[in-house]
Amino acid sequence: HPLTPNPNILNRKTVKSQVPRLRVGAQMVAVGLSRYTGSGSLGVVMVGGKVGSHLLTDAWAYERTIGPRADLAPRGAWRQQLAYIPTFAREGHAVAQSEGHVFFFGGQRNGGVVLGDLWVHSGKEWCLLAEHEQEHDTARPSPEPRAWATLSGPLSHDGEATLVLLGGVSGRRVSSSGFGSPSRVTLLDPWLWHSARKRWSRPTMLEHGQSGPGTNRHRNLHDEHPLPRMRHTATVLGDALFLFGGQTSERGESMGTRGREGRELWAFHCRNTPGNAWVWKDLTSSVPWGIKARSGHAAVAAHDR
Repeated sequence: HPLTPNPNILNRKTVKSQVPRLRVGAQMVAVGLSRYTGSGSLGVVMVGGKVGSHLLTDAWAYERTIGPRADLAPRGAWRQQLAYIPTFAREGHAVAQSEGHVFFFGGQRNGGVVLGDLWVHSGKEWCLLAEHEQEHDTARPSPEPRAWATLSGPLSHDGEATLVLLGGVSGRRVSSSGFGSPSRVTLLDPWLWHSARKRWSRPTMLEHGQSGPGTNRHRNLHDEHPLPRMRHTATVLGDALFLFGGQTSERGESMGTRGREGRELWAFHCRNTPGNAWVWKDLTSSVPWGIKARSGHAAVAAHDR
């Protein structure tokens, strides 16, 4: 028998106010909107996207109206009260929220130029927090420019809110073992953005063989962390970040093919050890077989799931 849809659940509604253009590749994050619309409502902020080959620079807030408890359908209105993305239109950027602020990092300009800048919205305008320097600065290190990375958080680390930047594809190119032009380097390197100190740092990683009693010290080092990847998801739940899926290289072994898509699930968290070392834990064995390998998907934490 066909199921009768419940009109109060996942019911598609037309927002009658001003609405953003249809697009692909936009980034959205849930956040309290007091800084952006003047109300204390919960909502989402959407940044950028792409229409055909045209990259967009607009940013929108969707303010949710709280209805009856039984009404789970979204109600609300879009508001274009956020400033346009500064400097360059881009795609493949990463967006996150921390302490009521919306952040975005990097992405790719038209022409394939990748970016390494970090911005935060003050409630009135976008403010530049950090930018990658071509000359290596050991005093203030910063992540390599990249696109299709993830920026996730906040995690509490050393008593302050911290965002985690993970993966992506860089602008560096390496020779391909197949045909065609060299492919760009896919990254894994995690970076931490410390909101209070306004600076990047590399996390201290737990060395191979230091996981504690009973650790198999003969495991392959490549088993200790996921492969470099792009177009994955990384979602914070509690005190850990969970990475799923993604594309492990820009191009496969022959021209025009993509790299392998994954279905691995990993947890990344800070161990209560001297030096607050971080560690990866492979949880792939818990992924049901019905969940296929994928990239370019979305994931969100809801309560404790």
